[in-house]
Amino acid sequence: IGLDNQNFGGTPVTLAIMSMTWSPKGATMSVLCNINIPEANGWLSLAGTGFCINPTGVKFSQGTLLLPTDRYFTFGSDNDSLVFQGSPNADSTAGTYVSWAGDSLSAVVAHARLSFPKSAIVREDTSGNVLDSAVSCTLGFQFHKWDDWVASIVMPRFQIVGVKGLSFLPDTIFYDHSSVSNAPGFNL
Repeated sequence: IGLDNQNFGGTPVTLAIMSMTWSPKGATMSVLCNINIPEANGWLSLAGTGFCINPTGVKFSQGTLLLPTDRYFTFGSDNDSLVFQGSPNADSTAGTYVSWAGDSLSAVVAHARLSFPKSAIVREDTSGNVLDSAVSCTLGFQFHKWDDWVASIVMPRFQIVGVKGLSFLPDTIFYDHSSVSNAPGFNL
């Protein structure tokens, strides 16, 4: 039982009821939620249990939908990857989950990792020496519409390949994936 390709702020979402349980204390269900990520040609599949069923409908405010395992999206020729971090232990502080406002879906909260190809940028140590490892950064963002979000990024020291000695030590980086919102403190 479910809802196919429902509009969640312009992003297709599919909800499926995976199981229902009735007891003298009440009725609950387990739910699977697929959220389309158009640019990656893929879906985020989040799951949750304990959603209340009552005579007038469903109470989603009593449950949480979590990404159970890491979800990898690859792009580019060097197998660059964007990884939405899962919550295998139901810990939403480090994983991707759906937040709720009242009884309706409010936003997808994403904790992710982005890896860059070693052919573009490389890590460096605190002395400026190039390390033989890919640059990987962490991102935090939330979205109601897939085309309207801004991520804050934590990134290690790095150099651009072919520009020896020019070091970058990022403080706060923002990735703007929106034509509506801007990073905090940024004005055109």
